[in-house]
Amino acid sequence: MINWLSKIYARYGKGPEVSKDIANILKDWPLNKKSVNARIIKGYDNQPQLQLRLDCGIMQMYLDGRPDGKKPFKCQTLLEYMERQVAENKFDSKIDDNVSESRKKYWTELDREMTQFYHRRLGLLTIAHEAQDAKNNELAMNCYQRAARDAEFTLRAMDFIRDQCEDEENVEEHERFRPFVVWHWTVAQTQQRILAQDFDLAIEQVKAGMGTIAQVYEDHGLAKWLKHDPSMAELRQLEKQIRKRYGINATLEEQLQRALANEDYENAASIRDQLKARGRFPGKAHHHKGVF
Repeated sequence: MINWLSKIYARYGKGPEVSKDIANILKDWPLNKKSVNARIIKGYDNQPQLQLRLDCGIMQMYLDGRPDGKKPFKCQTLLEYMERQVAENKFDSKIDDNVSESRKKYWTELDREMTQFYHRRLGLLTIAHEAQDAKNNELAMNCYQRAARDAEFTLRAMDFIRDQCEDEENVEEHERFRPFVVWHWTVAQTQQRILAQDFDLAIEQVKAGMGTIAQVYEDHGLAKWLKHDPSMAELRQLEKQIRKRYGINATLEEQLQRALANEDYENAASIRDQLKARGRFPGKAHHHKGVF
């Protein structure tokens, strides 16, 4: 112990009650640089917490609500507060000298909130994949559901920025990540279908996600660059894996479209009945209304 600290302890008769050094925690959880390191632990309040192992530390987040547990302006999230401000005609999105500094900071703080949700989403997807591989389907389903929820939050935030922020550079900076977030949402939803053993719907979910990503590129006049999008490539590979693993050459909806194209209306009616029996309706993509 260094001298000046020893003198303080000697003077006041106190020693460090609990060390704040996390070296032992990091030692017990070595970093795997080849993948995301995530786990769920029980906090001091006996509530589960999600942890991400970083190069020089650990990030800890609540599983529900805002990841840092805060409630800005007594709302669940800052986004919720900003949406309420807009609904009540109290939100001024302009960024100029006539707007208070606190108003300008909202966009920066919203970015921080979105970053928190990104880290939690990444951790949840990692834990879900690991649980799925370990046949812990209950944990996997739980984490996939939460990951999808967090992706929905991010897409909602992107929509808000696109519709309310007058800083075009800020809008574009977020829009370029939209396909990536759609990919995460699609994977989380698709894997839930697989866990429920609805492999047919899992494929349709992947196709719907690819369609949404393609539409994003189309809306921004960048359709020619779609073939280079890594999220699209990942979803194509996922579709192939599902078809091969579960022996699905054509989904019910694909069979329906083929029957209609061949004017085989009797077979088409039979397929429609099968879809309706599963609670699905032909011609409607399996998008979440709060996302797309």
